[in-house]
Amino acid sequence: MKKIIFWIFILAIILSIVFFAYQFYRYRQNNDITSLPQYYQTLAKTCQVINVTNAGTYDCCFNSVKAMAKAGLLISYKPYPGQPEPIQTCPDNFRENQLKCGGSFSWCEPIGN
Repeated sequence: MKKIIFWIFILAIILSIVFFAYQFYRYRQNNDITSLPQYYQTLAKTCQVINVTNAGTYDCCFNSVKAMAKAGLLISYKPYPGQPEPIQTCPDNFRENQLKCGGSFSWCEPIGN
């Protein structure tokens, strides 16, 4: 009987650690998002939704949002509902670019960058 109680206690500790690690991860995501301008906050919130359906894509998606925000660039297409309206095609002297990982947004950047 003592072994069963011991293992239940160990399982409860492990589940608690997993739960608090997940809560910390979500807290970090929300803090990262609120530090961005509004346009990019909306895109970053989309990353959270995408991550629910495609696990593991959040970091790539969010890093692409941070890259766009840093350079002040806009997405080049609108793959998901609820995102800010993008530019439809890249204008002259701009090219489409994205991070080379799953879940990245595409954006238009000046040629030569």
